[in-house]
Amino acid sequence: MSARAYRRPMLIKHLGLTVRDPGRSRRFYLDVVGLDGTAYEEPWGFRVDLRDGFMLALIRGEPAGRDIVRTVHFGAALSSAGAARELRDRLRDHGVPEIEWEDTDDYVGVKVGDPDGYVVELSYEPRSPSGDTGRP
Repeated sequence: MSARAYRRPMLIKHLGLTVRDPGRSRRFYLDVVGLDGTAYEEPWGFRVDLRDGFMLALIRGEPAGRDIVRTVHFGAALSSAGAARELRDRLRDHGVPEIEWEDTDDYVGVKVGDPDGYVVELSYEPRSPSGDTGRP
């Protein structure tokens, strides 16, 4: 039986990041980036439950090497091109390192580095009904 024939509905519901200072990372994602969620302290760091049901685990430890954290990214969809531009300005005001910026008719987004160097893409793409860019 092929994998395609047996495909069951499945969603990715959490991401675990190993971070040096879970409190600093919690503040970055909730206060600076502005993710809509609530953080709960755990023995291993912070569990950040987002309103859409996704969970971001900020696990105390040594992050993966710089080469690894820069080759992978994860993203959040924004509601409009204007929201992406405003967020970029806010991140710049906070001194967040910008990795890439693109502003076209089909896509408006910024990639930034979090406190441990993980790449985060924050973007709006009007073609996608859910706001999910589906971009690499």
